[in-house]
Amino acid sequence: MSRFVLAILIAAVQSLAPNGRSGPEYSLSVSGDGVRSAKLTVADLEKLDQVKASVHEHDGSVASYEGPTLYDVLKQSGVVVADHPGKAMSAYVAVTASDGYEVVFGLGEAVPAISGRTIILADHMDGKPLPENVGPVRLIVDGDKAQARCIRMVTGIKLVQLRR
Repeated sequence: MSRFVLAILIAAVQSLAPNGRSGPEYSLSVSGDGVRSAKLTVADLEKLDQVKASVHEHDGSVASYEGPTLYDVLKQSGVVVADHPGKAMSAYVAVTASDGYEVVFGLGEAVPAISGRTIILADHMDGKPLPENVGPVRLIVDGDKAQARCIRMVTGIKLVQLRR
């Protein structure tokens, strides 16, 4: 009888943590100057256009990541960079991880039409949800030679407009 109860308990715990993700529901905070603040879930990110980017991992392998672009997430919160960006080029985007690690990009770096780069908020790697020690969301900067800006466990995005 105790094995039966144990099996039911294990099944109940697994159903509370889909895809191996445990703990409270994940949300990504978007905030800053001229931005509509938002809390986005992985499901919200999956509704945006998905793009792929590959990264050379530390072990020498190449992994394919998928998710929306950083710019598409910013656009969802009201950020628009026009054909003549002007003042927008004096803004920066700070991306923060759950462990406090933070990276910064000039807003122009996040706009593919300006930088020619792809920066994504990946929630899948090689077709599967990210492992808990990496996700549920990882920032991927396609084309960087080192992974210093490909941060894991992203929790926040903040837009800061510099003032003169």
